[in-house]
Amino acid sequence: MNFEKLKSEWKRGEINDQDIPISVKTLKKSMHPLEQLKRNMKQEFYFQIMGIIVLVFFPCIFKLHESLQSVYFMAYSMLVVVSTYYLYSFYKFYKTVHQYEMDTKNSLMYLYYDLRLYMEKYKSFCFLMIPYGLICLALPVVNNHLAKGKSLDLFANEKILGLSVCLMIFTGIVMLLITTWVNFFYGKYIKQIKIISDELSE
Repeated sequence: MNFEKLKSEWKRGEINDQDIPISVKTLKKSMHPLEQLKRNMKQEFYFQIMGIIVLVFFPCIFKLHESLQSVYFMAYSMLVVVSTYYLYSFYKFYKTVHQYEMDTKNSLMYLYYDLRLYMEKYKSFCFLMIPYGLICLALPVVNNHLAKGKSLDLFANEKILGLSVCLMIFTGIVMLLITTWVNFFYGKYIKQIKIISDELSE
């Protein structure tokens, strides 16, 4: 069954609504979440690039000490490398989604599994960004201590255990928020595509 062929015949008036199989109508319905998915992915792609560019100015915004700027830019360089790999993968996946025409149930299933795989990659990328985020949170604090001539007793041996526990709890909460966000942002499309695929199987 070729959805595009039937669509062309429909436009030429060679077929009416009564002649359209239910499965073709179902395939047509699948185009709506697909278009939304492509639009959201395109917006997110540009937002992420803008975010990476803006982060270059982080040391200037917080007026970090020169020694801390070196630490920041080492972390930033790793961020750029990881982000470049991820954005390239993101772009390839977007192109793949862009090529889906939903001509058959198989196309829906390919998209369903590809999208689930992409979600896991997205979560992994976000998890990798957590250490960078922690560095961004810590540097202004350290910078403030240095500016006031205070000692960095926050990192004293007797406080390391408590600090480590706090970091573990914070990281766990952030991972939970990331998982919830990704499932909310992309999970709805997976559910819609699965429902449509199940309708075609009936």
